[in-house]
Amino acid sequence: MHKKVLEIRDSGTHIDAIAIKLDAASVEEDYAFTRNGFDPSHPSILLVRLTSPVMLQVDPYRWSTPGRTMQVAHDYICNHFDELHAGDVVDVQFILGETEKSKVSERLSECGTTWLEN
Repeated sequence: MHKKVLEIRDSGTHIDAIAIKLDAASVEEDYAFTRNGFDPSHPSILLVRLTSPVMLQVDPYRWSTPGRTMQVAHDYICNHFDELHAGDVVDVQFILGETEKSKVSERLSECGTTWLEN
């Protein structure tokens, strides 16, 4: 399994999340995933929303939170997991073509330094 911490953004929204690619690295994991309905030839992405209340979902279309943010972001992450890096911004407005430029991470200040350096 591979994990990445991502920043999901939308209009007025900032959600920190962990995306976990459920790809079996052992016979035991393959057995557990297959037994529970996961297709080992097409790894699923478990998305954990860290914002309170903590929520998780493996199906992008089954988020119980209202609105489009989690569904669009999760679907995008499923289709681009291998291209994403830890700390990347998944910008729903940019994905949907509502903005011309993706948002910059909130962990970066206006002067280009990280919040850890301030």
